[in-house]
Order: sequence, then structure tokens, then C-alpha cells
Amino acid sequence: DITTIGNHEFDYGTERLGELLDMAEFDITLCNADYTGNAKSIFADIPPYIIKDFNGVKVAFIGVLTPWVVTSSTPKYFMEGNQYVYGFANSDDGTELYVKADGDRFPAMVSTGDKWSINAETYYRGGSLEYNQRISESQTINFDVKASDPAFEKIFRALGQIAQGNLVDTSDPIKGEDFDPNKTRTLVQEALALIGSATSDAGDISREKNSSLYSITAKISADYTILNKVIENQRLAAANLETNISQIKDADKEEAAVKLLMSENALEASYSILSSVSKMSLLNYLK
Repeated sequence: DITTIGNHEFDYGTERLGELLDMAEFDITLCNADYTGNAKSIFADIPPYIIKDFNGVKVAFIGVLTPWVVTSSTPKYFMEGNQYVYGFANSDDGTELYVKADGDRFPAMVSTGDKWSINAETYYRGGSLEYNQRISESQTINFDVKASDPAFEKIFRALGQIAQGNLVDTSDPIKGEDFDPNKTRTLVQEALALIGSATSDAGDISREKNSSLYSITAKISADYTILNKVIENQRLAAANLETNISQIKDADKEEAAVKLLMSENALEASYSILSSVSKMSLLNYLK
């Protein structure tokens, strides 16, 4: 019912693709097409997203085309004269995502047809709340693992660089721009280095708090061990209390009364002996 556009749709050129789009009897969505030419874009009538209602549940479908289609397909199909006029979020620094924004659903300052950019710094940075929790009379655990910790931040940043960026050099030799054949490798290596740093802090002399998943896992494991020990101790204490309560409930009242009376008599006898002993002296003994 719904589809988007892939790189092979351009195999016979943008003109033929435009004809096929007009013939399509199903919905098509594409959000990141950018056209700077003088004619009408073949994507002008394609919405950036489509919302369907399934039994009261609204589902959004968003079509995205890989930015490097401009160079992986036939470059001349995306040109008018000697200039590229079609682009798909293929900015030089890999931090922009071009969207044909709907003014009703995006911020007021973004008008329909404008370029809406997402910077690599806009990924979710997580909360900063941390707190202490008392787990026993003498023990407290500090819950200080947060989504804003360096380990998670580095992972989000690396994935954001790949997801939002263009891994293909889009330099235009016609404009005198130098082509860098190592751009893709460099970008991927930088992202992998970030992920590696987020996974293990081996060799990291900065020793930031919670700087890697390894250190976070070690902390959580230690807290887990402490919690299990406290839970076990509390279970033993609860079992002892239950035993004592059960013994009190099951005690024979008459037997308990007799023992209590015997204890009282023994206590009185002890007081009597203590009183007699306190009155004794050497002079009384000699008499």
C-alpha cells in the first residue's frame, strides 16, 4: 500500500522515474529529497510522510532515500547541464537532514518547502538524576548510572554521525572541489573509535565517571551482588521472626503460666538470699 524510492528507481533516469511516479496507484513517501533546479522536481507532489489509521492506532510512514545514490547511481541523472540539482541530505559535513516540512506538524518557524536540518548534537542526551537508596540499617546504594553518562553519549553520537550523515564524498569536481577517496573510511573509523571507547575504557587515562559500558556493567554487577546479599539477610531475619512468632502462638498457656510462676519463685528466693548475704559481716560471724 505504501512504498518509498530506492536507488534502482533511477536506473532509467529521473525523467522516466517521474513518469512512473505519476502512473503509480499506491502511496509513495520521501522526506529527504532536495531540488535546486529551475524546473519542477519529480518529487514535488510526494509527501514527506503518510499517516494511516489502523483500528484507532495512527502509524506514520516516513520514506528516506540513501544520500549516496547521487554517486552510486548515474550522476548525470541528477544534473541539469553541469550542475547537480538533486540531493538527498548529502551535505559536506554529514550533519544535515533535508525535510520537506509540513508547517502544521513542525515548528512555526519552519515553513512548507523549507530545509529542516538536524544537527548531530541534537540526539537525546539523557537525564541527570541520581540518588541514594537505603537498603538496610547500615547500607546505602548510590544509583548514579544515567543516560547522560559518557558511555551512552559516545554511542548515541557515533550512531548519529552514521544515521544522519553522508558516508560518500559528494565533492563536485566540476566545481573544482577536491575528491577525497578516504572520506567514507575516515567517517566510519571515527564512529567505530567512538563506539570502541564507549564499550571499553582500556587505555583511557581520563577515567571519566561511567565512561564505558564495561565500567557501568562492573558497577551494576557490584550493586547487584550487594542487593542480593541484603535480600538474603533480610529473608533469614524474616524467617527467624516467623519462627519466633509461630512458637509464641503455639505455646501451651498452662505450661507457660507454670514456668512463669516457677521463675517468679526462683527470683524471689534469689532476692531473699541476696538480702541475707548483704547483712553478713565478720563481726556477726564471730558472734
